[in-house]
Amino acid sequence: MHGERTVIPDQLVVHSPKAMNNDIKLLFGTTLYDLKVAEMPATAALMVRDGLRLFSPAAALVGVRNHFFSCFPSRHKW
Repeated sequence: MHGERTVIPDQLVVHSPKAMNNDIKLLFGTTLYDLKVAEMPATAALMVRDGLRLFSPAAALVGVRNHFFSCFPSRHKW
């Protein structure tokens, strides 16, 4: 959503202390993954957009593993 993509993602990760680390299969090959976290992120790391509580762009990038960047390298030459 931060990148203004309107394509439905293959997977959406939902963070919750009550989650059970399940992959919930939905229509058209999409899934919800409920990720168990010890506690919810600080309010400063969240933002509300279209009624959804999302990680801020900075907080989302900090939480991304190195593997993501090797799979999706930037096309920009900075």
